[in-house]
Amino acid sequence: MEKTRKQTGDIIFDFFNTILMCLIIIMTLYPFYYVIVSSLNEPMDLLRGPVFIFPRKFSLVNYTYVLQ
Repeated sequence: MEKTRKQTGDIIFDFFNTILMCLIIIMTLYPFYYVIVSSLNEPMDLLRGPVFIFPRKFSLVNYTYVLQ
């Protein structure tokens, strides 16, 4: 069986398709990640400003409040 070479158009399409799919995945998963990070942050600290990557002050107070 002989392998076929990809044409230049196919390579360009695959590249931009991969970039687009990665952006869609990030845009879909980031809201879930933000909710999890916000829930692990202290409630009053979250009011000061948004938390982007990691909680500034790690706390499980939100979970104890919900589970009471």
